[in-house]
Amino acid sequence: MQNYMTHKGCLMKFLQCALDDAHPQPCGRCANCRGKGLPSSVSSELVVAAENYRKGASIPIAPRQMLPAGIFPDQKRKIPPELLNETGRSLCYYGDAGWGTLVRASKYEQNYFSDDLVDAAARLIGEWKPEPFPVWMTAIPSLRHPTLVRSFVERLSTRLGIPFRPVLVRISDALQQKAMQNSSMQARNVLNTLGILGDIPNAPVLLVDDILDSG
Repeated sequence: MQNYMTHKGCLMKFLQCALDDAHPQPCGRCANCRGKGLPSSVSSELVVAAENYRKGASIPIAPRQMLPAGIFPDQKRKIPPELLNETGRSLCYYGDAGWGTLVRASKYEQNYFSDDLVDAAARLIGEWKPEPFPVWMTAIPSLRHPTLVRSFVERLSTRLGIPFRPVLVRISDALQQKAMQNSSMQARNVLNTLGILGDIPNAPVLLVDDILDSG
């Protein structure tokens, strides 16, 4: 790409040569052929915008419509509309070339999500504008990484000006969800592992976790 940007001849011919075209020819229509050339520099704002785009747009998290099979035999599997979550958002796919690489390193090497990820999440939520907008936020706790997500959410809370309330606690440990083979096993794995500490505000909440396996 750098050679393409600094190439003085026909840009289409440059691409044809790069793709081993047997008969590359000047196109007469590209910026160089028309004597306009490509820009030699760009603004810092454009660089930031390109970097944000490269690191990924927000990824919708659709609410689960059905309960996993066999979890509550006496209950209908279809979740009533009034109990459905709103559609959520994810900052990235795990391990992707954008934020995903930083997420993986932060979780398994530093055990700390950087302020860059906090800023990116805050920007995502600002652009998303969920409706209704959350009045408070909380996080899924972990015995394996007790400070990882909590530290992230506390800083995100300050950044957004939304109070953080640690109302969820782990009362027993569970295996990692990625080790489960299907959604029913994932549900059984975490059933009765969470408790409630204090009162839960009757207002829209933003629930934050570091990874989505079971939904």
